[in-house]
Amino acid sequence: MIYLDSAATTRPYDEVIEVVADTMRNHYGNASSIYEFGKQSLDIITQVRQQFAEDLNCDVEDIIFTSGACEANSMVINHCKKVDGVLITSRLEHKSIELGAQTCVARYVQNDKYGMVDIQDLESILKSIPQHKPKIVSICAANSEIGTIQDIKKISDRVHKFGGIFHCDATQLFPYERIDMKSLGIDMLSLSAQKFHGPKGIGILTCHIEDITCMIYGSQESYRRGGTYNTPLIAGMGMALKMLDRTKADVFRKYTYEIWNELSQQNVKLVGHPIAKRLPNHLALYVPRAKADDIISIADVLGVCISAGSACNSGNPVPSQSLMAIGMDYRKTQSIIRISVDDLLTWGEVTTACRILKQAVTWAKLRSINDEEW
Repeated sequence: MIYLDSAATTRPYDEVIEVVADTMRNHYGNASSIYEFGKQSLDIITQVRQQFAEDLNCDVEDIIFTSGACEANSMVINHCKKVDGVLITSRLEHKSIELGAQTCVARYVQNDKYGMVDIQDLESILKSIPQHKPKIVSICAANSEIGTIQDIKKISDRVHKFGGIFHCDATQLFPYERIDMKSLGIDMLSLSAQKFHGPKGIGILTCHIEDITCMIYGSQESYRRGGTYNTPLIAGMGMALKMLDRTKADVFRKYTYEIWNELSQQNVKLVGHPIAKRLPNHLALYVPRAKADDIISIADVLGVCISAGSACNSGNPVPSQSLMAIGMDYRKTQSIIRISVDDLLTWGEVTTACRILKQAVTWAKLRSINDEEW
């Protein structure tokens, strides 16, 4: 199997699996206990907390361990409702933000055809909200479906100009660019370990708001997120960060360019930002006269895993909000495939995948000829 869907999840490094297993076996004490065996677990958690604080350039006490970015994003949404604030977001966000925005007062920033947020429109919205009203702006660092990277510094500057709080879901960008929260002006940030070869079910919300609204009540994380600490997964996430190599962007671009170059011969179109402002490992491709589901199924049978977009949107008959936001009609949204590579892929696998994907596209187009609804 050739795996080309790292934007959905990544395979944990072997070292990560070993650390998780070792922690479960040898450090199973409750980190909230006062005896030495429990303190050993707490030491592991404290060390990982320090790792992420240094990497993100934020205060150690701002790190809150969660079950992943969905929970972290939901905490931000619930806090906005608690303070009777206005959520300012875009149509390009993760499903957790998209659905959460429907439960509170929300305003939506416009974007261009490449998926870049309109900074002037953001400023206009911020300016229109009364000064006394809490304003929380939630914009993802990079879109999981089309790969477009936002100008985070420009966004944060506008947000703070009008006294707002800036939250950024950086799950997709974190594995490929170091994110300095203080220099970028990010107040709250969400991450999931599964996107950088860590375990599933563990993530982070960084937040300096002491009374951030918790999703799970309990005394842990200074009463901000309850539940017994999942020490094995936290340790595994720490190992994944330790092994993270952000110097491979050029390798990823070489891989994606080869795939794009081969598929472009079949009239396949690139979706999202052309080059400069997109994730280095990411391709979103429009395949005219072919259904994405057919391409994915055929490629799967032939040994290649790709996606039709965000894994959180799969199986949903409603067209992707992000794809609609960049001007695609329903028919086109059904013809978008997503290919995303990682550092476990080899050049030989890339060239093999190119051959298989070209074959899958050809067969999918032939299948659509006989589809009366298509």
